[in-house]
Amino acid sequence: MIRLYDQNIWGNMPQTESVANRNRLIYTIIQECRPDFCTFQECNPDTSRQGEDAMQEILKDIYAEAAPEEWKRNFTPVFYRRERWELIDSGFMPYEGLNDINSKSITWALLKEKATGKSVCIISTHFWWQYQSEKDTQQRLENVAALKKLCDEIIEKYNVPVIVAGDLNNGANA
Repeated sequence: MIRLYDQNIWGNMPQTESVANRNRLIYTIIQECRPDFCTFQECNPDTSRQGEDAMQEILKDIYAEAAPEEWKRNFTPVFYRRERWELIDSGFMPYEGLNDINSKSITWALLKEKATGKSVCIISTHFWWQYQSEKDTQQRLENVAALKKLCDEIIEKYNVPVIVAGDLNNGANA
Protein backbone atom coordinates (compact mmCIF):
# COMPACT_ATOMS: atom_id res chain seq x y z
CA MET A 1 0.00 0.00 0.00
CA ILE A 2 1.15 3.51 -0.74
CA ARG A 3 -0.15 6.78 0.63
CA LEU A 4 -0.26 10.05 -1.24
CA TYR A 5 -1.01 13.47 0.22
CA ASP A 6 -2.10 16.09 -2.32
CA GLN A 7 -3.10 19.69 -1.68
CA ASN A 8 -3.39 22.98 -3.45
CA ILE A 9 -1.76 24.97 -0.67
CA TRP A 10 -2.78 28.37 -2.04
CA GLY A 11 0.71 29.60 -1.39
CA ASN A 12 0.40 32.86 -3.28
CA MET A 13 0.32 35.15 -0.24
CA PRO A 14 3.29 36.73 1.50
CA GLN A 15 4.35 34.90 4.65
CA THR A 16 3.48 38.05 6.60
CA GLU A 17 -0.20 37.51 5.83
CA SER A 18 -2.67 35.54 7.95
CA VAL A 19 -1.63 32.31 6.20
CA ALA A 20 2.00 32.54 7.32
CA ASN A 21 1.62 29.33 9.34
CA ARG A 22 0.04 27.39 6.48
CA ASN A 23 3.10 25.24 5.70
CA ARG A 24 3.52 24.27 9.37
CA LEU A 25 -0.17 23.30 9.58
CA ILE A 26 0.17 21.20 6.43
CA TYR A 27 3.27 19.56 7.91
CA THR A 28 1.28 18.63 11.03
CA ILE A 29 -1.22 16.78 8.83
CA ILE A 30 1.61 15.10 6.92
CA GLN A 31 3.21 13.91 10.19
CA GLU A 32 -0.10 12.35 11.22
CA CYS A 33 -0.79 10.67 7.86
CA ARG A 34 2.82 9.69 7.06
CA PRO A 35 2.29 9.53 3.28
CA ASP A 36 4.86 8.09 0.91
CA PHE A 37 4.40 11.01 -1.47
CA CYS A 38 3.37 14.63 -1.08
CA THR A 39 2.24 16.60 -4.11
CA PHE A 40 1.34 20.27 -4.03
CA GLN A 41 -0.07 22.94 -6.28
CA GLU A 42 0.40 26.71 -5.86
CA CYS A 43 3.53 26.01 -3.85
CA ASN A 44 4.81 29.44 -4.85
CA PRO A 45 8.61 29.78 -5.02
CA ASP A 46 8.32 33.42 -3.91
CA THR A 47 6.25 32.71 -0.81
CA SER A 48 5.79 29.11 0.36
CA ARG A 49 9.26 28.01 -0.77
CA GLN A 50 11.20 30.82 0.95
CA GLY A 51 12.36 31.26 4.55
CA GLU A 52 12.49 28.93 7.54
CA ASP A 53 9.00 27.56 6.84
CA ALA A 54 9.73 26.83 3.18
CA MET A 55 7.95 23.64 2.22
CA GLN A 56 11.16 21.88 1.16
CA GLU A 57 12.81 22.91 4.44
CA ILE A 58 10.13 21.62 6.79
CA LEU A 59 9.89 18.32 4.88
CA LYS A 60 13.63 17.71 4.40
CA ASP A 61 14.16 15.41 7.40
CA ILE A 62 11.87 12.74 5.95
CA TYR A 63 11.19 13.70 2.33
CA ALA A 64 13.32 14.46 -0.70
CA GLU A 65 12.13 16.54 -3.62
CA ALA A 66 11.99 15.31 -7.20
CA ALA A 67 13.58 17.77 -9.66
CA PRO A 68 14.96 19.92 -6.80
CA GLU A 69 16.97 22.06 -9.20
CA GLU A 70 13.66 23.51 -10.43
CA TRP A 71 12.40 24.70 -7.02
CA LYS A 72 12.81 28.39 -7.88
CA ARG A 73 10.12 28.08 -10.58
CA ASN A 74 8.20 24.95 -9.62
CA PHE A 75 4.70 25.49 -8.20
CA THR A 76 3.79 21.74 -8.43
CA PRO A 77 6.49 19.86 -6.49
CA VAL A 78 6.61 16.15 -5.71
CA PHE A 79 8.19 14.99 -2.45
CA TYR A 80 8.88 11.34 -1.61
CA ARG A 81 9.75 9.49 1.59
CA ARG A 82 13.49 8.89 1.33
CA GLU A 83 13.62 5.85 3.63
CA ARG A 84 11.17 3.88 1.47
CA TRP A 85 11.69 5.17 -2.09
CA GLU A 86 14.60 5.72 -4.45
CA LEU A 87 14.36 8.35 -7.17
CA ILE A 88 15.10 6.87 -10.60
CA ASP A 89 14.16 9.79 -12.84
CA SER A 90 12.16 13.00 -12.66
CA GLY A 91 11.15 16.05 -14.62
CA PHE A 92 9.41 19.39 -14.59
CA MET A 93 7.47 21.05 -17.39
CA PRO A 94 5.44 24.28 -17.41
CA TYR A 95 2.38 24.09 -19.65
CA GLU A 96 2.50 26.00 -22.92
CA GLY A 97 -0.07 28.66 -23.75
CA LEU A 98 -1.98 30.53 -21.05
CA ASN A 99 0.07 30.22 -17.90
CA ASP A 100 0.03 32.90 -15.22
CA ILE A 101 3.56 33.25 -13.81
CA ASN A 102 4.27 29.73 -15.14
CA SER A 103 2.42 28.24 -12.17
CA LYS A 104 0.53 25.75 -14.32
CA SER A 105 2.90 22.84 -14.72
CA ILE A 106 3.72 19.16 -14.32
CA THR A 107 6.31 17.64 -12.01
CA TRP A 108 6.89 13.90 -12.19
CA ALA A 109 8.96 11.40 -10.28
CA LEU A 110 9.77 7.81 -11.20
CA LEU A 111 10.42 6.01 -7.92
CA LYS A 112 11.45 2.49 -6.94
CA GLU A 113 10.33 1.01 -3.65
CA LYS A 114 13.47 -0.11 -1.84
CA ALA A 115 11.91 -3.17 -0.19
CA THR A 116 10.22 -4.67 -3.27
CA GLY A 117 11.96 -3.14 -6.27
CA LYS A 118 8.57 -2.15 -7.70
CA SER A 119 8.35 1.22 -9.43
CA VAL A 120 5.69 3.87 -9.80
CA CYS A 121 5.50 7.32 -11.34
CA ILE A 122 3.90 10.12 -9.31
CA ILE A 123 2.76 13.30 -11.06
CA SER A 124 1.69 16.63 -9.59
CA THR A 125 -0.08 19.03 -11.92
CA HIS A 126 -2.12 22.22 -12.00
CA PHE A 127 -4.34 23.10 -14.97
CA TRP A 128 -5.37 26.54 -16.19
CA TRP A 129 -7.99 28.07 -13.89
CA GLN A 130 -10.10 30.72 -15.64
CA TYR A 131 -13.58 30.09 -17.09
CA GLN A 132 -14.26 33.35 -18.89
CA SER A 133 -13.97 32.28 -22.51
CA GLU A 134 -13.68 29.42 -24.94
CA LYS A 135 -9.94 30.14 -24.93
CA ASP A 136 -9.83 29.17 -21.23
CA THR A 137 -11.63 25.90 -21.92
CA GLN A 138 -9.29 25.21 -24.84
CA GLN A 139 -6.28 25.80 -22.58
CA ARG A 140 -7.46 23.14 -20.12
CA LEU A 141 -7.94 20.72 -23.02
CA GLU A 142 -4.37 21.47 -24.08
CA ASN A 143 -3.22 20.82 -20.49
CA VAL A 144 -5.00 17.44 -20.60
CA ALA A 145 -3.37 16.58 -23.93
CA ALA A 146 0.12 17.47 -22.64
CA LEU A 147 -0.43 15.46 -19.45
CA LYS A 148 -1.71 12.45 -21.39
CA LYS A 149 1.26 12.62 -23.76
CA LEU A 150 3.68 12.65 -20.82
CA CYS A 151 1.88 9.73 -19.13
CA ASP A 152 1.98 7.73 -22.37
CA GLU A 153 5.72 8.44 -22.76
CA ILE A 154 6.47 7.39 -19.18
CA ILE A 155 4.45 4.17 -19.52
CA GLU A 156 6.11 3.38 -22.85
CA LYS A 157 9.64 4.05 -21.56
CA TYR A 158 9.41 2.61 -18.04
CA ASN A 159 6.38 0.25 -18.09
CA VAL A 160 5.13 1.50 -14.68
CA PRO A 161 1.80 2.59 -13.23
CA VAL A 162 1.32 6.37 -13.20
CA ILE A 163 -0.56 8.19 -10.45
CA VAL A 164 -1.68 11.74 -11.24
CA ALA A 165 -2.64 14.16 -8.48
CA GLY A 166 -3.38 17.82 -8.72
CA ASP A 167 -5.69 20.73 -9.19
CA LEU A 168 -7.41 20.10 -12.50
CA ASN A 169 -9.72 23.14 -12.30
CA ASN A 170 -12.46 21.16 -14.03
CA GLY A 171 -15.52 22.75 -12.43
CA ALA A 172 -17.21 25.93 -13.53
CA ASN A 173 -16.75 29.02 -11.37
CA ALA A 174 -20.40 29.96 -11.35
